Amino acid sequence: MNNSDKNKKTNINSKITWTATAMCFLVAVIIIISGYVFMLVTDPNYGFRDFVDSVVGNLIGVLAGFCVFDILYNKLTQDAYAKETSQQIAKTLMGDPETMDAFSEEDKKAFLKSTLVSMLRDDDAVDLLTTNMGKYFGTDGFRGEVNKVLTVEHAYKIGRFIGWYYGRDHKANIVIGKDTRRPGYMLEHALIAGITASGADAYMLHVTTTPSVSYITRIDDFDCGIMISASHNPFYDNGIKLINGNGEKMEDEVQDLCEKYLDGEMEELPLAERENIGKAIDYAAGRNRYIGYLISLATHSY
Repeated sequence: MNNSDKNKKTNINSKITWTATAMCFLVAVIIIISGYVFMLVTDPNYGFRDFVDSVVGNLIGVLAGFCVFDILYNKLTQDAYAKETSQQIAKTLMGDPETMDAFSEEDKKAFLKSTLVSMLRDDDAVDLLTTNMGKYFGTDGFRGEVNKVLTVEHAYKIGRFIGWYYGRDHKANIVIGKDTRRPGYMLEHALIAGITASGADAYMLHVTTTPSVSYITRIDDFDCGIMISASHNPFYDNGIKLINGNGEKMEDEVQDLCEKYLDGEMEELPLAERENIGKAIDYAAGRNRYIGYLISLATHSY
């Protein structure tokens, strides 16, 4: 079942629920009014004011009861839908091949938005979170199963773009870190090949953490940083995170432009020649300096 079918089903269920609630409320109103009309006619001590007070009081009670029922019912159905949808998204975004093939990119984004709406109950917050999600770069970089979703060609072209983008008016310096996943070395060398081919210098922190790349990028005035990691994703996944010169997540407009280059929507970038070709430089000293920074934060010695 695709996303539009799920939305139609949800809308139909919602209409049925409201119709049933309205009919039950109407029946309750008729019964209440009929009962008090009978009392008004048959009991001489039961006046019109008593009739109005009784009807209004009972109607308020019935209305409050139906409102509570509707709120509880909607919460239960929405939570069930959110759980089902989030499970599908988890399989999709974690790279399950069978589930991946069943959904388009638009379906994945729509499923994610539906789940966020169900969990956050805030359309504005959801729009803020999902508006700038790109085709390749999601909320935390370009992730996926290596050489199936994220390929070595992607890494090379990202390196080419980043080296060119930051080196348009000077010799760009880009620092790279990676985690311990097996494909990290392959993606690192592909990134370095692209970066140096565009004329920038690539500085290798080797196996390190994402915060260390962010810290060194900012402290040592690198143009940008790249972290090769997929965090908690399965071992066969990996990811490429782009970090700007301030040590923060790369700006959306830069990532959008990089995606255009990946999709062949830009002219081929110029290759550096002769002395302008970039260098690959060992920069383990940067990682060690970050370790020293962490040690300096300790206020007590044990």
